[in-house]
Amino acid sequence: FFRGFLLIHMAERYPPFLPDEGSSSGPVQHVFLMRHGERADAVDSNWTSDRPFDPPLTGSGMVEALVAGQAIAALGVSLQVAYTSPMLRCVQTSNKVLMGLGAAFSGELFVDNGLSEVCNSGCLRGWDESRPIEDLPLPLDELCAHCPRLRTDRPSPVAMPLFGETQWEGGTARRRILAAFCRLTDRPSAGNILLVAHGEALLGLVSEALGSRGRVTWVHYCGCAHFVRPLDQNGVAVGPWRLLNRRGESGIDWEPTTPPPPP
Repeated sequence: FFRGFLLIHMAERYPPFLPDEGSSSGPVQHVFLMRHGERADAVDSNWTSDRPFDPPLTGSGMVEALVAGQAIAALGVSLQVAYTSPMLRCVQTSNKVLMGLGAAFSGELFVDNGLSEVCNSGCLRGWDESRPIEDLPLPLDELCAHCPRLRTDRPSPVAMPLFGETQWEGGTARRRILAAFCRLTDRPSAGNILLVAHGEALLGLVSEALGSRGRVTWVHYCGCAHFVRPLDQNGVAVGPWRLLNRRGESGIDWEPTTPPPPP
């Protein structure tokens, strides 16, 4: 598998990754990071709304998310907690994934702004930059109508990102997402976790896992990265993360990077 790196830059923390040399012999923590399902404005050029920056799922997107949850449940892994981006399509995706998980999910779902869409004009079509960024997502009580299992009494512990984020490797959005991954997965007794976010989140985390050995080319709707790391007998993480997906699996495409010729 693939090697990434532990980077520490002031308050930012990046998750460490190591190659997968085979199946783990002891207990592990599982984290599933999923992109939302198909969004309405991506398939209908005539789609309009008073919230064009926050499109819902299509009917196909709902089915994709349900099937994705069933696929995770079929792995025999039970999940204890889930976190979602505050964007409507992610909350709707979370709702269907949890339905698909069924008895494999025993916890609660929370909104976390650290998983939000990239906050810039390219990703938020129709957003009025003069508005407070806190107005971007729907209020929690309205989001709950789309996902009854969402906790409305526990708002996100972090604020929405500032508008004007930059994308891709080294961008402010990717650094924010990588830091959110560390914050959410490193909580004491975090258990196995579902994270529902956007394409940039999977690009960032899978790119970190691949390191210099591969390049992510596309993340499909409901593409899902499966990470594990070893735990001790007390449930404390004692090693780095490993990416279990193989090339072309679970809606994530990447190309191997050609190694440089020997000197």
